[in-house]
Amino acid sequence: MSRFSWSRGGSLSPYSSMSGGVPNVTDEDYSYITSQDIDAPTTDSYYDQRPPSPQPVSDDVLLIKNRGVTYPAHFPKRSLADGKVLVQDVAERIVLMMGLPNRVTSSIKLLYKGKKMSDPGAPVWRYGVKNKSEIMAIVPDGALDNSGSPSTEEVVDVAPGLTKSQRRRKNKKKDKPTASDGTASSSNASSSNAGAPTDSGSKGMQQLEEISSCFFDEWKPLCEAFIARPPSDPKKIDEEHLRLSESVMQHVILKTDNVETDGNPDVRAQRKALIKETQIICSRLDEAAKAAKAARAAAR
Repeated sequence: MSRFSWSRGGSLSPYSSMSGGVPNVTDEDYSYITSQDIDAPTTDSYYDQRPPSPQPVSDDVLLIKNRGVTYPAHFPKRSLADGKVLVQDVAERIVLMMGLPNRVTSSIKLLYKGKKMSDPGAPVWRYGVKNKSEIMAIVPDGALDNSGSPSTEEVVDVAPGLTKSQRRRKNKKKDKPTASDGTASSSNASSSNAGAPTDSGSKGMQQLEEISSCFFDEWKPLCEAFIARPPSDPKKIDEEHLRLSESVMQHVILKTDNVETDGNPDVRAQRKALIKETQIICSRLDEAAKAAKAARAAAR
């Protein structure tokens, strides 16, 4: 018997189980590939050995808060720490995010931890701002007036307290001055000039007293109540913290900052003391809100 016989326990032929011997092969049994299939192999037959692309570097983010809404402002990575982001840049970004007219940019007040960021050309890190810091933006109500810049209309006032007819009569009297009028007017002018610094100083002190009463009688008790017993709901903590912080900023700090001292040291000292007091209460509000949220999270 031949040594190539299949009956001696050798390997079975792949065709031995077929009843008809050699199978009938047709064109339908073949599949064809094109050059495009070779250039772009499928995921089943091709393994990409290239290393995965690195994840995009995260941006620096500032959380801008205004009227209960938080606007995340993105800047290039490390641009805050490198001093590339200025206070003016943040104000311009706020105008874009909130859809405000460009003229409002100079009217926006920025505050960080109770301190006003007053220098538009200063880098924000100079005020302690860093990645993920929360900045409060306050847009004065008159800034959105369609008439344009409101500053000159609110500051300039010619002959306050007089009606148009009274001003006309006053102008007619000036057309024919007499000697007595000249003497009286000169004496009045000298007396008014002598009393001007005292009047301006007393006016500034009166404004500070009104703001102080508003702070100590209305807002500080509410802040102390929040600090002593924050709400139990984390959402209510954020809402109440933001409401109190914005109210103190708008009704106390900004108004105090706008009081003119006119060189009066007493007014200057009183204004500085009031701003410091409000900054302390704002810092305590921040700490109380942070501690309350951490305690609620730990209790879960």
